[in-house]
Amino acid sequence: MSAHDSASAGVFLVGIYEGVIPLVAKVFDWHPFLAFPLRLPNPWWWIVSVAVIVAAVVALDAIDKNKKKKRKPHSSPAPLDRGDMRKRRFSRHLSSLENRLFRMSP
Repeated sequence: MSAHDSASAGVFLVGIYEGVIPLVAKVFDWHPFLAFPLRLPNPWWWIVSVAVIVAAVVALDAIDKNKKKKRKPHSSPAPLDRGDMRKRRFSRHLSSLENRLFRMSP
């Protein structure tokens, strides 16, 4: 498990427990122990819960983009030396000659 996976799992769990659980707990009259937004007064608890959900989504997106960026190594094609360039020119020249010969034959 990489650091990106651990970070995304932690952000996901915090987003669920501090964002989604308080909203559901108010509907069903639950009292979760660690849902800190429920300890806030009436208009603030749902604002904090929604802010936690939005922050978790933004953080998960940033972690995912960073993970994808780290996976793709930036590689440039190997430089061609003179031998490779000559082979390419010769193969192009040879294929054009073959095309001409096969077009002329009946």
